[in-house]
Amino acid sequence: MNINIDKYEKSVINNLNIDNINKIIVFLKKNNCNYIEELIEDYLDIFNFEYNEFIEKFNKLNKKYNNELINSISEDMNIIEEFYTI
Repeated sequence: MNINIDKYEKSVINNLNIDNINKIIVFLKKNNCNYIEELIEDYLDIFNFEYNEFIEKFNKLNKKYNNELINSISEDMNIIEEFYTI
């Protein structure tokens, strides 16, 4: 996988934590997310949320989307933007 890091601010790259990223990836896999690479390529900054904060946001959005967040995002990746506002 090739990620174009030039499209991200330096602060996003500097704040990445591999352990945190791995925890989020494991969580997404457990939730049958099959577009993790696309998330990393296009929404790398969501991996800067602390794991627990990410889970909290995910759960709120999942509820909003009737427990179909993973499927909803696969149909419209713009839903990811809601992670920043919820």
